[in-house]
Amino acid sequence: NIQKTVSQDFTATGHVDVAQKARGTITVYNELSVDQPLIATTRFESADHHIFHTLTSIVVPAGKTSNGKLVPGSKDVQVVASKAGKEYNVPVGLFTIPAFKEKGDTNKYQKIYGQSTAPITNGTSGQSTVVTDSDLSVAKQTLTAQLSANVRDELKAQINGLKIINDSQIAIGNPVSTSLADASANTFTVNLSGSLKTIGFKESDLGNLIAQYVDTQKNMTTLPDKLTLRYSNPHWDDARNGLSFTVQITGPGYAKIDQQRITTDLLGKDDTEMKAYLGAISGISSAHVSLSPFWVRSIPKSQDKVRVDLSY
Repeated sequence: NIQKTVSQDFTATGHVDVAQKARGTITVYNELSVDQPLIATTRFESADHHIFHTLTSIVVPAGKTSNGKLVPGSKDVQVVASKAGKEYNVPVGLFTIPAFKEKGDTNKYQKIYGQSTAPITNGTSGQSTVVTDSDLSVAKQTLTAQLSANVRDELKAQINGLKIINDSQIAIGNPVSTSLADASANTFTVNLSGSLKTIGFKESDLGNLIAQYVDTQKNMTTLPDKLTLRYSNPHWDDARNGLSFTVQITGPGYAKIDQQRITTDLLGKDDTEMKAYLGAISGISSAHVSLSPFWVRSIPKSQDKVRVDLSY
């Protein structure tokens, strides 16, 4: 049971025209002794003179004195830039309310203000790079090939010469990307996982099963090196927790020859007797007897001096 995960960064290739306003959150402080309501769209001006508007109406509570020190009231509010563009991506800093200055209310202008704790971001205009469906498809194809190679390499390291017939049936999961299609990004990362369940077996064990079947069902002999095995329909069977497949065996079958009996029966026979005996055995197409040294005219009577070879 082999499980692998691969991950890779890819470059986005799509381009679209975009116009997006920068957004963020500021904390509005009130150093006055009375609550200060602010309606939605209230203008705040950053230190670099960019205008932002509040998205909701808020009431900033009055400041209080604690241990002789003024503690301003505060309220968080989301703001959006007045125009699209990356120039509205401003750093952490102070924000003032221009309306108070325009009305000549210097006290409120100085004592009611905003402060950001994080940059205002995501403002952009012009052309933006985005992830396309094609980018995601290419990423999946690339990682699928890499994942399949990694699984097969791991399989080779484990099988130790065993026969594997479903090494291409790798279960590939769904890719997980840091960016969806049409999302703005220059690069994106994709993760892909896959697994393979299989069983390795000795093909010689299967050859023994085939030989036993042909022996009992056909009363014939087979030779493993003369058989062609074709495997088909391999699949992992979860119910049986095993591998199921079909194997088609093609090759010749031979008459069963009792090699040991022939050796025993030939002991002591002369040339005429040998020919008569071997000619009477069904399944032998031809026979050749070699006697050595040359003056010997009959088979020795000692079994350890006789060798019978079968040729198929």
